[in-house]
Amino acid sequence: MQTIRRVKNTIITILWKTVSSYPYFVIGTGIFLAVASAACAFFFLQLNSNQDSLVSSSLPYHERYLEHIRNFGDQEYLYVVIKTGGAEKGQKTAAQFAETLNSRLSVHPELISAVYYCVSETDIGDHALFFTSLNEAEKLSATIISLAPYIQRWLRDATLAGFFDLISELFTQGGGNFQDMDPAMMEKGLGTLGGLLKNMDGILQQDS
Repeated sequence: MQTIRRVKNTIITILWKTVSSYPYFVIGTGIFLAVASAACAFFFLQLNSNQDSLVSSSLPYHERYLEHIRNFGDQEYLYVVIKTGGAEKGQKTAAQFAETLNSRLSVHPELISAVYYCVSETDIGDHALFFTSLNEAEKLSATIISLAPYIQRWLRDATLAGFFDLISELFTQGGGNFQDMDPAMMEKGLGTLGGLLKNMDGILQQDS
């Protein structure tokens, strides 16, 4: 005990002599360290309240979990499944129910941050294939493969005349695997093509 007490007294004596001999240096050093600590905390200290960051992202199972969240969103979702019965009347009733449910839930923003009941193509973005069945994905893949040579040819040509030549060739020679395409997709494509032709016809008539 005596040894510990002597060591403690020696340390305190040295500190006291240093402080009493160089008071401004000690105060300046303290101020400098305080400012440096505050600056480091301001620029480098981060407060992360995300619970997903509590576990290292380098762990395989947590890496898969984070990838799942990036693709499909967080787990705090409540899904409402509406059975339509497969009939058109059931689909209309389901759409009306979804509208009503959205209206009733939207008045509680303190409980529900968002309601997604009518997902558009823009909302799906580049994750559209996640929502397709295997059969639909196979048909889409076959259609893209069959159209790829025509698209590559037009990209090399990149002229309007070449575009219409390819369209004509697709319809007259049966290219593009049209028999397996979704009728709704065909309708949209033909509608776009019809609108383009109508605009071109209007421009040509104005010029003439």
